[in-house]
Parts: sequence; structure tokens; C-alpha cells
Amino acid sequence: MPDVVSRYEWEQHVDIGYGTGVTAAEMRAVGADEINRFNHRIRAVLEYVQAFASGSVTDDQQANLAEHFEHDATMGISMLASHYIATAMLLEGFDASLERSTFIG
Repeated sequence: MPDVVSRYEWEQHVDIGYGTGVTAAEMRAVGADEINRFNHRIRAVLEYVQAFASGSVTDDQQANLAEHFEHDATMGISMLASHYIATAMLLEGFDASLERSTFIG
């Protein structure tokens, strides 16, 4: 499975991120794949989701995620990731336009 990148999905979630306390610097760090700046719990999610999106989750990444989250939460993280991958692919296929004029990521 190829890596899925969706500027549209990224932009749709910027305000949600701000509303939950994510800073612009943290968003840029995720966009630049600089996830080492995050704590172990958040980094476990980011590493897992990046691998999930490219179809390359390892046993170590799965175990690391399970160290920080219960089974139901790991399933939820996987389901949510799969939803956004499918949405990104659909939006890319339909060439959806951004609603913002400036790309945050």
C-alpha cells in the first residue's frame, strides 16, 4: 500500500487540533515527521499510524502501542486510521480542493 498524504484532511483537522490544545509547532513537527519531540505515549500512536498508513506495521510497533493503550483503544486507533486513509484516497481520487488558502503542514 502506498503512503497516503491528504492535504485536505490535514487542513480539516487544524482547528480541531488547536481546540484540543495542540500547538502550531506540534502540528508542524508531525507534518515534518519530527515525532521524537513528543512523549512516549503520543510517539507510539504517531509511529503506529504512520506505519499503518503505509501497510508496514511491525510487531514492535504493535507492542509499543499496546504498552500505552488497552486493546479496545488500539483497535479504535486502527479503525480511525483506516477511515482516514480511505477518506484521503477518496478525496484524492475526486481531486477535492482545500478550503484554506494557506497550507499549515
